[in-house]
Amino acid sequence: MTLRSAIVPGTLLLPLILSACGGGGGSAGDTSATPAPVTSVTISQSNYQAVGATAIDPLSKMVGLGGTARQLVGAVEVAQPSQGLADVAIQLYRRVQAKNSSLVAGVVVNQNCTNGGTMKLDTSIVSQMFYTVGDRIKVTGTNCQEPGQAAFSGTASFTITSATGEPFQTNRYGVGVAMLFDNFELNSTDGQSVIKGDLAVNVSQSGSSAVTMDMSGQALSFTLTAAGKTNTYRLDSYNLTSTQSDDAIILTGKYTMSGTSGKLGGSYSYGVEILQPLVTPISNVLQISGALIVRGAQASVAVTALNSATVRVDYSEKGDGVTTASNTLAWADFNVLD
Repeated sequence: MTLRSAIVPGTLLLPLILSACGGGGGSAGDTSATPAPVTSVTISQSNYQAVGATAIDPLSKMVGLGGTARQLVGAVEVAQPSQGLADVAIQLYRRVQAKNSSLVAGVVVNQNCTNGGTMKLDTSIVSQMFYTVGDRIKVTGTNCQEPGQAAFSGTASFTITSATGEPFQTNRYGVGVAMLFDNFELNSTDGQSVIKGDLAVNVSQSGSSAVTMDMSGQALSFTLTAAGKTNTYRLDSYNLTSTQSDDAIILTGKYTMSGTSGKLGGSYSYGVEILQPLVTPISNVLQISGALIVRGAQASVAVTALNSATVRVDYSEKGDGVTTASNTLAWADFNVLD
């Protein structure tokens, strides 16, 4: 599913993967992201392709580049939710908010999930209108299973920080949501994801067919387990913007990334910046394009999408843009390098 299909006006039945978020009101516990590891893996000619694949991987977790769009980020399969974190979180808030007539501020409500498990809702709703600034919902799941979605456990909180127009009901609106995740765990047949930290999302549309989603935060970590391997990712001081029209998803932004990788053989810390907007077609009319750069202490890696079939990875030993080594390979081969 693409980003737009998840948030276009008129979408009433919303998937459930992530839960709510929060700033005001009660604490969700220790929601700080997992501490960044000490850097031990440098970029070299022997690992630069794996570095490129590892640096791209979190984009699919954040933005939810599903279906055709996933080709742009190497069709990463590691414990990936069916949609991205920001997208799904917004959808869950809408789902819970739709029950607001039965929610009482300050009263904790326990509910059974459709296919098993439970969720606990702790809310503070300013008004019965959708998206009122100050509305807060905290959701705690215990193996909560909803149709077609990953089961979730742990806590996530939402606080509405801004609202203009009629969010998601017309094509002129804006809504801002501050989110916190505390050991928020997603389990599916693809694997397990554990998410911790903060995420601020602003979604807007101004009468055109394009929907823009800004995602930013101080620290957000993922621990992903699938196919017998576990990788951890932490994004610090991150800022990403996804714009989706009827034709394509366009992604820009930058982030500092750290974590541990079995493929890289230890912990790492890199700066990642999208140099040319990453453009992914929704149909087969457009060609996949775009480029990003991964910077280490000295060396750098550039990843360039050539088309829907191939990607080029360039290594610069001194990080000065002079190519030391380069390889062009199929996305399918690039996928397994992380």
